[in-house]
Amino acid sequence: MPRGVIHFGKTMPDPKAKVQHSLHATLSNQQHNSWVDLIRANFEQTMAKMTKNDPAVRGALPINLFSESGKSKEKLSAMIDRVADSMKENEQMQQAIWKWQSRFLFRR
Repeated sequence: MPRGVIHFGKTMPDPKAKVQHSLHATLSNQQHNSWVDLIRANFEQTMAKMTKNDPAVRGALPINLFSESGKSKEKLSAMIDRVADSMKENEQMQQAIWKWQSRFLFRR
């Protein structure tokens, strides 16, 4: 059952029973099977690769990052663009898919 689907269990009442009991079990094959899971896997792969190969990602934040007017947003935006561009690389996406698939299968 996909995440977010409204559902309820209903049992037939037993007219002979003084107390009615109900057992409801819901099974889902959609746990850890969403866009956010795949994008998170891609992001983790990308950051691991960039941390190893891109010195700018390992660099310290500027001391005056939060006091500069607008420059901090520009610097942050530029870094996010670099990460996003790296995440879009075909090889990077394929590695993320493989990593996500293995996580998905091992969690079953």
